Amino acid sequence: MLRNLQGNKSLVLIIITGLFMRVILNNIVDSNDAQSFVIWANFLSQNSVGKLYETLPGNYLPYPPTYYYVLKPIGFILNFFKNSEWISQLIVKLPVFASEVISTLIIYKFTRKLISRKGATISAAFFFLHPAIIYNTSIWGQIDSIIIMSSLAFVFFATLGKEVLALTIYLISVTIKLQALAILPLVAVWSLMSIKILRLRNYSIILILLGSLIFLPLFITKGIQWSSRYLYSLPHQYPYTSIYAYNLWAFSGFLTLDKTKFLELIPYRFLGLTAYWIIAALIILPFLKNKNRKPKIILFAAFLLFFDFAFFSTRIHSRYLIYSLPFASVFVSQFPLEIIALSFLIILNLMLPMPYEATKSLVLFLNQKTSIILFSLFGLFLFFVFMNKYRKLIQR
Repeated sequence: MLRNLQGNKSLVLIIITGLFMRVILNNIVDSNDAQSFVIWANFLSQNSVGKLYETLPGNYLPYPPTYYYVLKPIGFILNFFKNSEWISQLIVKLPVFASEVISTLIIYKFTRKLISRKGATISAAFFFLHPAIIYNTSIWGQIDSIIIMSSLAFVFFATLGKEVLALTIYLISVTIKLQALAILPLVAVWSLMSIKILRLRNYSIILILLGSLIFLPLFITKGIQWSSRYLYSLPHQYPYTSIYAYNLWAFSGFLTLDKTKFLELIPYRFLGLTAYWIIAALIILPFLKNKNRKPKIILFAAFLLFFDFAFFSTRIHSRYLIYSLPFASVFVSQFPLEIIALSFLIILNLMLPMPYEATKSLVLFLNQKTSIILFSLFGLFLFFVFMNKYRKLIQR
């Protein structure tokens, strides 16, 4: 992939421009989420990962442990810049910036191979210079781009036949943020259909050992019982239908508990899970035929699964639709209007919880009941449009 940069002035310019924008916008507003990673990194420079789960510095909800292993060495670097919050936040964001560069190279590689050389440059620019990606990382300070990169990397290595590497990357992504589980149906069906049983058994043993090693500091520090309760609680940290997101359940109101029963019959949570899995099955069903397990179809399936997760599940944050963007970027030269429409919806989702005075009037409009219904229906319409594109792609 790095060879793509050699002699490719356009791609180099895209990356330099995007990095410049990210650095300039760093710490431009106060973000508690961005500050939390600095707090964690500083704490971990003097304490173990297991100790973090005992004290919860900053009173933030803890992540799974893998990203804390990344923050620990960063914490030692931050000790030299304690007097500069701007530099501290920039340093903490560097792994995320790096993951976005890697994602851009993967997107370029896929698009050049599957679509066209010209389309590859367009796709790379569309992703790396996208305002939603830059805002989410540089201003808000989120690490969703790490999951984006690892999900792309899984598909990249899976299509190359690098089985154990693909599965290892996917395991690591799940132990960073559970949102990576959105493409679990794809990972599972690809594994069962593409990997021989004996190799899959051996890989499973390796992955179980690796997963146990990742959580070992937590098991040692807090014990098996506490750790089990914590792992069980991870999916339940935000038990709402829609956390400021235009999705199927937004009509019930933002921050409505998803244990609330629809028509006093079935909790929204179970309706959301049922809807996600039924649609995921429709997306994955074509993979039962070997001829359909092509890179282009796998990429589009991953895109649809992230869209499915963000729109039909409950416990969805305004950021979660952004996971579909890198996979959609590969196809932007083929379906420009549809993917620009998706891009518009992603930006609107990110604006829903914006706390800034400059956007107050627009945010109030976006949070009105009429706007919620209108843009949620727009999202539903878009999903069906992309499902139709997927059907035609398979038939072709």
